[in-house]
Amino acid sequence: MSQNLFTKVFNSQFVHIYDRNLSDPLKALQSMNRLRVPWISSYISQDEQTRLDRPLEGSRILDVGCGPGILSLALGRLGAEVVGIDEVQSAINLAQKASLTLHPELRTNTKFVTDTIENFALNEDNHHVFDAVVASEVAEHVKDLHLFVKTCCKLAKPNSPLFFTTINRTLCSWIFALIAAEDILRLLPKGLHEYEKFVKPEELRRLLVDEQCRLGHTRGMFYNPLTDYWSWTDFTGINYGLVAFTKPH
Repeated sequence: MSQNLFTKVFNSQFVHIYDRNLSDPLKALQSMNRLRVPWISSYISQDEQTRLDRPLEGSRILDVGCGPGILSLALGRLGAEVVGIDEVQSAINLAQKASLTLHPELRTNTKFVTDTIENFALNEDNHHVFDAVVASEVAEHVKDLHLFVKTCCKLAKPNSPLFFTTINRTLCSWIFALIAAEDILRLLPKGLHEYEKFVKPEELRRLLVDEQCRLGHTRGMFYNPLTDYWSWTDFTGINYGLVAFTKPH
């Protein structure tokens, strides 16, 4: 998707992203937190002494393509120090506004930066400093997936988790993630996705193996628009989540 279209989508559709109105075209991103936040937390929070209300305290997480901060702020509420980056300025503006007005307690542990991951990685101070790197609903938008994965690995600490949620490139995903979601049900803004950029799990796994990552589980994700509810499934033909671990020292 072009930068101009991406900006238009954020300006016209994401303005009310934090309004729980059922007509919100991107409410699926909000409800996805009920699935992805526990998933991410389960790999990072493994200390028996961890506070139950702040299981991610002491962890530093990079949220790549953070958009208006829906996931970043949720992780921040669990105690993580979160850096959210996105190349769309209007999205970062929304994230910053939400952190100041809706969640003022997160001012000290959430930071939002307008940047691409490639530019962010040019600063060597950002190399191997994050306890986890998250790229949720981002891989299907990038121009160079190989460079994207390589850069994610460069920013995470050794033997740290990388989390990806994205869309498979199948007939089912074309029907449901494009035609149904954008054209018929209007769950997503039209033009948000390009089928050619959808990512098969085996393609993503191959790129991670090339970076000497250890592969974790790949799980399907199912969204019911009638109940606004996400659930894990064995079927990976549409949405899926994948976790991998960067190479040790």
